[in-house]
This record gives sequence, C-alpha cells and structure tokens, in this order.
Amino acid sequence: MTDLRYEDDCVQSVHHEAIREAEKHKWIESQKHGRDVGEAALREWCDQHWPKFCRDKYMQHLTGQTCWKEFSRNKFGLLNNNPVSDGEILERVKRYLIGGGENLCIINNELDATPQFPSTMYQLLNVINLNDDRIDPPFR
Repeated sequence: MTDLRYEDDCVQSVHHEAIREAEKHKWIESQKHGRDVGEAALREWCDQHWPKFCRDKYMQHLTGQTCWKEFSRNKFGLLNNNPVSDGEILERVKRYLIGGGENLCIINNELDATPQFPSTMYQLLNVINLNDDRIDPPFR
C-alpha cells in the first residue's frame, strides 16, 4: 500500500487552477476579438469546462495523484486503498466517474447490463459519495 499523506504544503486548490484556466481562455478570446472580452469569457469557461475540469480534479484526489483542498480530506487516495474487495467493480466505477457519470447514471447502466445490481458497487458509491464533494465554479 502506498503511503498517502495529506500535507498542507502540498495541497492544491481547484478554484485557483480553474481561475488560471479561465484567465487563459479570456486572454485567447480577447485576442480573437481584438479587445478585452471581460468577465463574460470567465463565465463562458465555467459554463463550457467546469464540470469536466472539476471531475478530473476529483479523480486525481480519489486516486491520490493530487491533493485538492476543496475535496474531503479523508477521500484523498481512497480508490488506491481498495475500498471494496472486487477489483473489477472498482475499475468499472472509475471508468464511469472519469467519463462524468453520476450515481444514477452508473446505477442505470449497471441495471441495463445485468438484472442484479452488484451490492459491491452500491457500497463503493456510498463510500465515494459524489454529492458530498460538489463544489461551485469560481465564476457565476
């Protein structure tokens, strides 16, 4: 098992990174238009990119790749610590999450594939608990 540490000096901020990305988008859009397009470009970035950006950061947190302060401390590296005994279920849930899947989508896909929903998957979804770690974008 990997020694996963949560040290304040190595913790990153999802919002800080999102602001940097949104500012890049604003600069590119301003260059295209030949003028400063302002706050509208920042909000546009959030509308177009925030859900995927945030999910990517959440997966980095769950796998112990990068620690993001906006997410639950106890979930850092969670998926590396074998939260369920069935490795196949763990990999399927990871794929669903990486693809942006929400709990209901994951459950429906599994029920479409098999008539019996795996209890191990239900346990894993409860442990991950996506709804606990939802964060608002930095711009509205």
